[in-house]
Amino acid sequence: MIHPGLLSAVTVWPWLAAFLLYLTPSDRQFPAAVTFAVAGGILTPFAVWLLPSSDPLSAACSSLVALVPVLLLLGGEERTAPSSTVLSFAVTGCALQALNVRDVFAVTAFCGVGFVLSAWRAARRAQRASFVWDMTRSRLAGVIIAALGAAWLALGQQAGGDILSGNGGMLGSVFLAAGLGMMAGLGPAPVREEHDDIAENLLEIALRFAAIVLIWRLNAVLVVRDIVLAAGFVTLLMMGLGRVQSTVGLLSGVMGLAAVAAAFGAGNAVVLLCLAALGLAVGQRWVRAERLLQLGAGVPPSPVFVALLAMGLALPTMWFVVVMVLWLPALWRVGTEHYAAGVWMNRFELGLILIGCAGLYLLQWHPEPVWKP
Repeated sequence: MIHPGLLSAVTVWPWLAAFLLYLTPSDRQFPAAVTFAVAGGILTPFAVWLLPSSDPLSAACSSLVALVPVLLLLGGEERTAPSSTVLSFAVTGCALQALNVRDVFAVTAFCGVGFVLSAWRAARRAQRASFVWDMTRSRLAGVIIAALGAAWLALGQQAGGDILSGNGGMLGSVFLAAGLGMMAGLGPAPVREEHDDIAENLLEIALRFAAIVLIWRLNAVLVVRDIVLAAGFVTLLMMGLGRVQSTVGLLSGVMGLAAVAAAFGAGNAVVLLCLAALGLAVGQRWVRAERLLQLGAGVPPSPVFVALLAMGLALPTMWFVVVMVLWLPALWRVGTEHYAAGVWMNRFELGLILIGCAGLYLLQWHPEPVWKP
């Protein structure tokens, strides 16, 4: 039998890799980073599915997040910036820990550290520093608000009462839901998020889905669910009213869909939308822009399309109709170019679609029950 401590240690491999890369000479960092990334991407799925403290949702999302360093290195983003590679592994480690720890305050703290490290990595380019820190201030404001809510609920629990009872529990839940929504990038952003940096998008998606997974765990609390639903629908409405000219615009819509799916407990849809978001972020390297927009908008049988099917099974009919009404403008805009762009798929698209179709059954293989805060 594998010792639980060994399995737990596997989930912190990005931090160990970051430390070893920091000690590695710069001329040998890239091949060493590729070795660490590939080994971690292969071993993580086995570890998280056997990890005693894991559950289906965190295990599936961890398996996807563990591929972020591989995607960055294969995309050529880190070859010329050895110091950025170290920070990328560190941010991935924060996201993996946020997906696997069983404490609301700890999840919030890991996400906050990850956002700061990601901003530090991106702001090393002078022309991007102002934009990056503006966005990070918004994310960190959400981290602080969520941490206050988590601390309030923890104090109520230590006092011997129900964690969600009374006015204090209600206020703590409101703070926690609002903060998690800001961390996930829901609602109006303080600055425009139109940036096409692959590394920034990938690292941010990993951290934002850690917040989405925590929202999913809190969906039994009506206050949290209502706040998240409102933020998710506002995000979808803003995407529908705006012009979708790049994958960045669709990424915000995918996050809105993920928030709605998490609020209603559609775990399969959350995993598929995490896959779709990572594919949108990195796919511009291997897929032409028109086809990538189609996949992101849900042209069948993309992972977004399969996620919408899963949401149709989990959501009440009225709410699912509202989701589709808000989502159809994006699908309509890019769907009209479907035949002009062609229907032939390359290996990246085919792999993405096959994984998406298989994703509906992935969570059924895990024996452990899902933990709740």
